Amino acid sequence: MEPVLILTLAVFSYAAYTDLKTRTVSNRVWAVYMGLGVPLLALSGVDVGLLLMSLLIIAPAVFASYHFGGMGGADVKGMLALSVMLHHRLLAVWVVIAGSLVALVMSRKYGDNIPFMVALLVGIVLGAVLDALGVLPF
Repeated sequence: MEPVLILTLAVFSYAAYTDLKTRTVSNRVWAVYMGLGVPLLALSGVDVGLLLMSLLIIAPAVFASYHFGGMGGADVKGMLALSVMLHHRLLAVWVVIAGSLVALVMSRKYGDNIPFMVALLVGIVLGAVLDALGVLPF
């Protein structure tokens, strides 16, 4: 497993825990994630085209959802960080799709107050497994 994905799993595990416990995720979490992750990403190689495509797909949807009250600030920061860190083969897009589907299931228990970091963590794990199995189309 590549270092960026290991870091992503660790950070989102912590974010999911704090989201469940306090319903907040500190800005420091995203600062540490990007501070450690960007150098790892640079060492492993950045595909600028896929990075821009990942941001262009995720950013508008995230900002629209935030604007209309569909998610909080930590959710936005987490998803934008994912779009940068997991841009290769557009894994971030698949993670967000899987996380959103998990969030729909979770909404039956939590209503409108979904701990979305938990859903994203499940999406990251599913995305990593599908990527490892080679079943993602990109």
